[in-house]
Amino acid sequence: MRRETRMLRFVLVAAAGLAACRPAKCLDVWWHLSMGKAAFEHRALSFPDPVGPDPGALYVDPEWTFDLLVLGLYELGGMGLILAAVGVLAALSGWAMLRLAESLVKDPWAALGLAALGVAGVSYRFAARPQSFFLVLLPLVIWLARERRWLPLFGLGLFWSQSHSSFVLAPFVMLGAAWPLTRRDWPLLLLLPLPLVGPFGLEIIDQVLTHSSVEGIEDMSPADASWFWPPGLVGSGRSLAPLILELQLVVGAFGLVRIWRDPSRWLGPFALALLGLALSLTAVRFFAAATVLALPFAAQGLALGSRGRWWALLLVPVLPYLFWAGGPRLAPVAGELPFGVESRLPEGLIFNDYDSGGYLGWQGPARVFIDGRTPVHFDEVWFARADEATRLPEAFFALDQQWGFDGAVVPKRAPLCEALDARWGAVWSGEAVALFLPGRASALRGACEGISGSLARCEPAHREAWLGELSAVDGPYARRVEAALLLECGVARPDEARRALELATEQDPDSPDLPWLRAVLALREGDEDALWYWLDQAGDGAEPLMLRLALLEALGDEEDLQRELERAERILVPPPSSLVELRGRHPAPSR
Repeated sequence: MRRETRMLRFVLVAAAGLAACRPAKCLDVWWHLSMGKAAFEHRALSFPDPVGPDPGALYVDPEWTFDLLVLGLYELGGMGLILAAVGVLAALSGWAMLRLAESLVKDPWAALGLAALGVAGVSYRFAARPQSFFLVLLPLVIWLARERRWLPLFGLGLFWSQSHSSFVLAPFVMLGAAWPLTRRDWPLLLLLPLPLVGPFGLEIIDQVLTHSSVEGIEDMSPADASWFWPPGLVGSGRSLAPLILELQLVVGAFGLVRIWRDPSRWLGPFALALLGLALSLTAVRFFAAATVLALPFAAQGLALGSRGRWWALLLVPVLPYLFWAGGPRLAPVAGELPFGVESRLPEGLIFNDYDSGGYLGWQGPARVFIDGRTPVHFDEVWFARADEATRLPEAFFALDQQWGFDGAVVPKRAPLCEALDARWGAVWSGEAVALFLPGRASALRGACEGISGSLARCEPAHREAWLGELSAVDGPYARRVEAALLLECGVARPDEARRALELATEQDPDSPDLPWLRAVLALREGDEDALWYWLDQAGDGAEPLMLRLALLEALGDEEDLQRELERAERILVPPPSSLVELRGRHPAPSR
């Protein structure tokens, strides 16, 4: 192999590893630490759930190898060592891509280009999660199956079955990679039952079917995960994986002209590409795996090229992309974590959002309502209930009546935060979340970052200074808060509020705050038609409902007022004091 190709091989592998050493924006690592600690203490793969709401629930840990590994790394060197290990895994994946590509195409330059596509497709998914094992094992298993190296393949398959739920794919991947089979390939038959030795056993089949159901796909796959998705956010990182998969399928399609020569050799790569395509349609995070599975198919078309050096030019955009998608920053943590709240947590059960639960459970002493485990390991209904309660305050208070929460840690911009700010006591406020305790006087006024939380700064002494600070800040959220202050704080500046709203609409037209603010602007300007239109668009939040009731009361429309009162009482549970007072002035008619 020429010196320049050896050097470029090294550059590609090193870039893959360095680009993965990024801040731990994936918060799942914390609940993996909790599970690793419980598995170590119990010396078992099943144990009482250490952080969930039900202390007696038995948890079966299907990823115990990863959990014990991150626990050991954390004890030795903290989060920095874990992130360095993620970089090592990404480099190993890059090396495995190269070995696989070299087994698929003879030209070393073409192999470099093919491997570059695979590395770029998986780079954004490397994080302190078991999926990093998956992204190393997948190209290795395909390569070893093609080379008929059964003994190391058996060892990797056994490890895969104990480290990530994707091991259910192993039999299909091995068959597709080794196809066409001969009599000498009988050891492969011994490898096919490997998924049954995982901690879940046969139950994993039911787990996968549930996760891949129509409802599961709708819950876990954002609607914007479309096939011609431009460079942007896909899953948990900036990814070109959908476009890379499209390119691989197009390149591989050129190889179909040779199918008549040897259809059996073409069948395996085609089956793997179909498997990757099917996976990509179930959840956006599987686009990374799909780009690996499509490599043998892409090689069918790549082999038609007369000069592999042209394919190696793919390294030119891939190398800068790796650092754009990640970047070699060995930061110990991400800014989203609720550092400091652990010293204020009460004992007992706290409600929390999906993302912060892993960290809160690791810190203790409270048990958390949900800790970040995906529905493969956790009840999908539970996931949906936690998500609904964060978005809809009435759903939270219904849960509170059932569970009796001792506290709540919620995102500062969630609708629930503003509801708790009015009814519970805020005792701690961090960068992204706030802690509320029931039956406490609030130590913090305006702990939330929603519109009504910002209105706590309406006092004249603070208002002008706050408006001055906002004028120096860019972004749609700053413009929305500025408009709210101008409209709600008794400041007669509707023209400035309108300009702020127009800027906010330009930058973030889908914000749920905008209809409500436009309704208030229409009220200030006396535009009754616009007022009712924007109130209808604003939905069933507390502010739009109360404003609608106030308007109906002022208009003397008793029939519509009674109808809206009944609807507000169903939605706002428990009712705010203003609603109770309004009902006192307008009692329900006797039937």
